Amino acid sequence: MAAFLFVLAAEQWHAETLTMDQQRDIGVRLSELAVSIAGSLGLVLYDVEFRRGGQKCKLLVFIDREDGGVSLEDCEQFSRQISRELDVLDLIHVAYDLEVSSPGLDRHLRTTEHWNRAIGGKVRVKFRDREGKARTVVASLLELHGEQIRLRGDDGTELSIEQSAVQSARAHVDW
Repeated sequence: MAAFLFVLAAEQWHAETLTMDQQRDIGVRLSELAVSIAGSLGLVLYDVEFRRGGQKCKLLVFIDREDGGVSLEDCEQFSRQISRELDVLDLIHVAYDLEVSSPGLDRHLRTTEHWNRAIGGKVRVKFRDREGKARTVVASLLELHGEQIRLRGDDGTELSIEQSAVQSARAHVDW
C-alpha cells in the first residue's frame, strides 16, 4: 500500500457527532479508496489530508507516479473517479471541496516512504533541538535509520535528528 497520512482534527469532523473510532474508520476507508483508484490509473497515492478551510472542509489528495511527475490529465481522471465513488459511498457528511494535485517539488515529508524517496536530495527540516530550541536546517538527506534522520550540510557537517523532534519537513528545491 502506498504511503499516506490522513490528517483528522476533531473540529473538522464535528466531533460531537463522530467518535474517534468513526473518524479513523472514515480515514481508512477514504485512503483505501484513493489507493485503489490511484493503482487503477498507474498512479500512487502520496498523501491525503482532510481539513477545515473556512465554511467548508477540504479533501486534498496528492498523487504521484513511482518515477515521479503527474500530468493535469492524471489529476482530472483521478478526481472524476474518486468524486463518483465518494458520492456513492457517502462517507463524508459535511460540505467539502475536493482538490487533487501532485505533491509538488517541495513536497511534505511525513511518512517513512516519503523520507526514503527523498534520500540523496536536499530537505528543509524544522525541529526542536535537545535544549528545546526551534531550529531549521537545509541539508542533504543521507539516511533514515529507525527514528534517526541523518543529514549533511553544504559545509560537510553531519547532523542526526530524532524523527519525534521534527515539526515539519519538505523536499528542498534551490530556485
